[in-house]
Amino acid sequence: MAINEHFSQSAQSDDSPLQELNRFEKSLRELFREKLANVLESQVADNTNPIDIVQARHLSVLKDLAAALAPGAHKAAIFFDHEKALPVSVDYLFHSFQESLVRLRGETGTPISPKDIFDALADEHFDTDLATSFRLWLTFASIADYHHVQRTTRLSVNIVPHDLDSNEFRDKLDQGLTIFSKCGFSPLILEATEYDPWKRARRLFLKEMAEKHEVLVAIDDYGAEDGFNYKDSLKRFARDIPGPLIVKLDGKLVTDFIENRNENLVERLHEIQKICPDAVVVAEWMPTIEDIPALRRRLTEYGVGDMIGLVQSVYLQNETPSSIIRKLDRLETLEPPQPEI
Repeated sequence: MAINEHFSQSAQSDDSPLQELNRFEKSLRELFREKLANVLESQVADNTNPIDIVQARHLSVLKDLAAALAPGAHKAAIFFDHEKALPVSVDYLFHSFQESLVRLRGETGTPISPKDIFDALADEHFDTDLATSFRLWLTFASIADYHHVQRTTRLSVNIVPHDLDSNEFRDKLDQGLTIFSKCGFSPLILEATEYDPWKRARRLFLKEMAEKHEVLVAIDDYGAEDGFNYKDSLKRFARDIPGPLIVKLDGKLVTDFIENRNENLVERLHEIQKICPDAVVVAEWMPTIEDIPALRRRLTEYGVGDMIGLVQSVYLQNETPSSIIRKLDRLETLEPPQPEI
């Protein structure tokens, strides 16, 4: 099932906020499809310059992406993969949220990772605006599908710093969030990725969106080895962004602590507590709900407070957004294990 297929078929009056969001999402999709088609056509026309292996691989991914977005596509489709922030107690239930990630399967059914998709979109041989245009459409396609299946927990979508340098992206994001607000959906989380510096102008725009549209802000992959200076970045975010931040600990950092007792995780947690004591801390890459309280018990000796864990759903080719969400709902009803006495 292609993204937003069910939503677009919903029976709503033409002037309803849902239909307005539907039309907005469709316009973003068509804009991206047009740009992608132009790139592919230009590659066919330019047969004078040989392409290397990397460019050829990227071109193949873009062709799969074009097939996935083609009207009436059946063999190639984009699917959701949801991550669920599971609370360790009833007190933390209100922190629950889901993150939307994209998964693409090509004509042969072979999965294509999100990294491969965005690497292809960002290839310097193609239109450099492709990745920005795709992320803008994906944000509102995710919102539309998620709320079509009547979810009430928050939805988290990624925001890439570089995209905020685009006036078109900023204007469209503002326009889309205005429509989102009118739909009466549960609060949205804008997840700030950290592989590109969050310059002051970018942070202030994110602050403007958070205040204007009452959205929440999360910092992704805190403490990643290849990230920027997270300590300084967190200070700036804590100063500029209203409300408590959601700080997501890098999954590799968490895994390294669990498996190897690498105390880098503890250092990062103490940084967060000192800089932003009211932050909601989320541990990524938790395999099951039972691992979350187990990790908390391990961290007690280090003086670390409460946190919640992010459990990723198992992705299957034939899953739909609705069926994945139903499985996650069953997970959420499980009683978290009680701490050992």
